[in-house]
Amino acid sequence: MAAPSHPLAFPDPRLTELARLASVVCGAPVALIALSENDRLLVAGRHGTGAMELPGSAEPVTHTLTHTDIVEVSRHGSADDFPLSLDGPPIQFYAGAAIRTAGGQPLGLVCVMDHRTRPLSADQRAALMTISRQVSAQLELRRHQAEYDRAQQGRQQAEDTLKQRDEQLRQAQKMEAIGNLAGGIAHDFNNLLTVITGYSELVLKKIPETDPQRRKLEEIKKAGDRAAALTQQLLAFSRRQILQPKIVDVNAIISGMASMLQRLVGEDIHVNIALAPDVGRVMADPGQLEQVIMNLVVNARDAMPAGGKVTIETVNIDRAPVFSNKSDASTTRPYIMLAVSDAGTGMDDATRARIFEPYFTTKAAGKGTGLGLSTVYGIVKQSDGEILVYSEPGHGATFKIYLPREDRVAADLDAATPADSLPVGTETILLVEDEPGVRAFTGEALRMQGYTILDAKHGIEAQVLSTQHPAPIHLLLTDVVMPQMNGREVAERVLSQRPGLKVLYMSGYAEQAVINRGILDSGFAFLQKPFTQHALVSKVREVLDAKPS
Repeated sequence: MAAPSHPLAFPDPRLTELARLASVVCGAPVALIALSENDRLLVAGRHGTGAMELPGSAEPVTHTLTHTDIVEVSRHGSADDFPLSLDGPPIQFYAGAAIRTAGGQPLGLVCVMDHRTRPLSADQRAALMTISRQVSAQLELRRHQAEYDRAQQGRQQAEDTLKQRDEQLRQAQKMEAIGNLAGGIAHDFNNLLTVITGYSELVLKKIPETDPQRRKLEEIKKAGDRAAALTQQLLAFSRRQILQPKIVDVNAIISGMASMLQRLVGEDIHVNIALAPDVGRVMADPGQLEQVIMNLVVNARDAMPAGGKVTIETVNIDRAPVFSNKSDASTTRPYIMLAVSDAGTGMDDATRARIFEPYFTTKAAGKGTGLGLSTVYGIVKQSDGEILVYSEPGHGATFKIYLPREDRVAADLDAATPADSLPVGTETILLVEDEPGVRAFTGEALRMQGYTILDAKHGIEAQVLSTQHPAPIHLLLTDVVMPQMNGREVAERVLSQRPGLKVLYMSGYAEQAVINRGILDSGFAFLQKPFTQHALVSKVREVLDAKPS
């Protein structure tokens, strides 16, 4: 007899229920389910008896295990002559069916007993056989479960062994998921923000400064701008692209992140921002600079599990500390110093010497990847900057970043063009946008500046307008992600009708995202949503005035 493949409790609750069922359907006061265990027949389910084991040598038992049909035994002499006995009144009737594997190997038996001589009906015999098959199926299910559990355990052990090597892949997958989520949020949310901020801007131009309703509209516009900034920050944190440096205001970037950083660290930690006035500008990728600040703040938060304070400060430095890998000329040039300090656990010299190594972390398993500070180091170095760390055990840590100060004036930091000097034009523009609110605002904003607008809600309608319009069309302004056909397909079909037509794409997805998704190639004219009337008409004018490549 074979032992069951899955450990059981003796008796087992599920098999006890099946034994009770056998007792009921067969009208017998005693029912047992016994399984082979180390050459013994142990009772795994029982009803009407407290027996824990069946004698494997008893004739009814051996016959049951060797036959494929029901074995019935009734008393033909005195009660003492019956070949099977249990505690209690003498057994005078026995009926049993073997429990077998799918291959026919006996695993045990299910039997009913009575204290009187009686037969089983045909239905009762069939029911007892069915119960034996149910027990077999139950054991087979448990065997598969045991095999699955063992496989899972082995797989988990293998995963634990490879956990450190897999960390980089897991981090990349996580960032990819964040990027996809951010792109989806940005696409839908930025469409809504285009309508909110765009119409707010248009209405504000028509309301006098003295109108009491103006303040309410200004608050709506500010809320839309803040929401747009949050969306852009989310995109910046998940961006994976080549640095795109430009002249940026460090103080403005930190101020724009303040509320989000406070939410990031939680209520137990206070973010103190101390920005020196008139801090100069630096040449850096704004999105990557935001990531540097966020990573340092997260690092500070994790160093203070009981709460505390994180301080972010900036200051102009006319002469930076001597860096080991910088020339004398580099150390005498002006820098901007950005510092992030915490009152956390601090670091010893050995830890401080390794904190910028990829995958080095002092956090518990599963709590950190060891990539945060190495990312900070790489971005700072790529921006021609330096980073110094000051820390002692029990006295917190300060990370000081030195970036070369840029005294040139950036074009994008100049004062905004007054509303009454927005670019104008008389050209005809074919506008394709599936969101009604965005389409209405965009068309109105362009018509206000003198353009003729042909608007279509999808690519098929755009093709019809292109075919039917008798005069020249100077620009195709199309959304990128739309039902039926995307912006690239729209452009290809319209260009086949009107070769040489200039194209400007717009999208709630980030520019790099639509490239990575394979919708557009690099080098196209692109307008990021949400946009204001000023941004829209300026970009349209830029594309229309550009010389053909």
